[in-house]
Amino acid sequence: MSPRLATLCLVAATVCSAVLPQGRLAAQTIEQQLYFDLGADDGVNGNVTSSPDANGNHWNNLTDPRDTTATYDVVASDGGATGFGVSPTGRLFSNGLQHGGLTDPDVDALDDLGVATATQDFFFTTSRGGLLLSGLDPDRAYAIVLLGSRADNQRRVTELVVQGANGTSGLLQTSGADIEGPGTNANTGSTLETSPIFPTSDGQIRLDITRAAGNFAYINALRIDEYSGVTFASVQAIAVTGNDITVNGATARLNADITPADAVIQDVDWRVSDVSIATVDSEGRLVPRKNGTVTAFAKTREPGNDAEGQSDIAISGQDFTTYFVDFGPDDATNGNATSGSDANGNFWTNLTSPGDGTGVTLTSSDGNTSTATVEATGLNSNGLRHGGLTGPTFGLLGELGVGTATQDYFFANAGSTGRITFRGLDPDNGYRFFAFASRDNSEIRVTNYAFAGAATSEGTLASSGAGSGSTGAGNDDDVYTSELVRPSSAGVITLDISAAEGSFGYLNALQIVEHANVMQ
Repeated sequence: MSPRLATLCLVAATVCSAVLPQGRLAAQTIEQQLYFDLGADDGVNGNVTSSPDANGNHWNNLTDPRDTTATYDVVASDGGATGFGVSPTGRLFSNGLQHGGLTDPDVDALDDLGVATATQDFFFTTSRGGLLLSGLDPDRAYAIVLLGSRADNQRRVTELVVQGANGTSGLLQTSGADIEGPGTNANTGSTLETSPIFPTSDGQIRLDITRAAGNFAYINALRIDEYSGVTFASVQAIAVTGNDITVNGATARLNADITPADAVIQDVDWRVSDVSIATVDSEGRLVPRKNGTVTAFAKTREPGNDAEGQSDIAISGQDFTTYFVDFGPDDATNGNATSGSDANGNFWTNLTSPGDGTGVTLTSSDGNTSTATVEATGLNSNGLRHGGLTGPTFGLLGELGVGTATQDYFFANAGSTGRITFRGLDPDNGYRFFAFASRDNSEIRVTNYAFAGAATSEGTLASSGAGSGSTGAGNDDDVYTSELVRPSSAGVITLDISAAEGSFGYLNALQIVEHANVMQ
């Protein structure tokens, strides 16, 4: 489960949010500052920043974002060696002067980052890329100031995620029509600033940028301030609170109250005692799957600290019918149908045709035949011989954790969209979908799911890549949960499947919970 990342305040008129809890910072002292110019050095698309600059600062010039094997030695603003290193982590590219780089920075607003050779070129990504800082002092804290800019009419927003012993994230608009006044389509004077972040025990902080809006995310220049005298206030206790769910189709918002309130690490990992009864997301939203009682747990993400809180949440009043759908081949080579009643007593619907629109009737989990159908177009199928999940567990996936359902899948190629269509649904009812996808592969692959009827729901799920599951490079513990979706007046809901990141998008299995009369 992804950590809950606090937001941070941005020095920008276009994007601003709440201030990150900072711990005890009254006695902080800046020990040294580090400057980074990121971009080309070819005299055409960019140039390095010579040291010292007009302000007397020395710069670190990173010119090749694709060399992930290189570690650059970092110098401080006074030119002295720091013993720190910085390395690109992948999926970054460089560009600059000929492609909208900032040649006339607002020096008054940007202060020491307003150096033209640093702002005129940039690293960028179409998905997610980043930098790894190493050799840092775990007893000190580091604040990041990021400048991103590229002249373009399209609204483009960069998300920065910083993770060390604690973490944070925030947004900065880099591009957009007239964002700095008529005719100025680039950010000229706004930066994104974090509060101090502590390194991991081995001295590392990771900076990742992703595109939150538009086609690209950018990073032109960085300043990193090293602080001493920042007290690391440790988490002592966590109290979990939340209301019981008594309304059909409703959800509950859980809260984790941390003691002390100024603890540096405010992030928690959420989990529940039984994922077949309810799921909980990284923000503490509890979604019922059936009636029952679950215990919700919130555990601190502070390394070496086992502080955890819990609360029992009772779920009642859910008037629902459940369906399970297995997507994939039934050829005994790449996959098998989920036949009869599974180990949990559930019956499944098997859809084996990924592309020709051949529909099958939905069978409910108790074995009753419904009036609804499901069909697929524009997809392909694969499975056992190509990374399907063969060993799912009930503890991680609940009733979706059935081997014949998770071992095979439908998939969409990058750049294309496949569709699952549900027909014959009741327009008076609400439908919540729990989607599971997995393919064991080292490439990071993220699937986008877009449900549409009279209401819509859209989101993503990581299926592949290191860290996508509890072990290995395939998801085995995460499920996408939709909002409650109402069918069209004709009783139709569509699900569009595409690759949000990587070469393919996947769907292995689906649980559908139909809540009666919740939309009237």
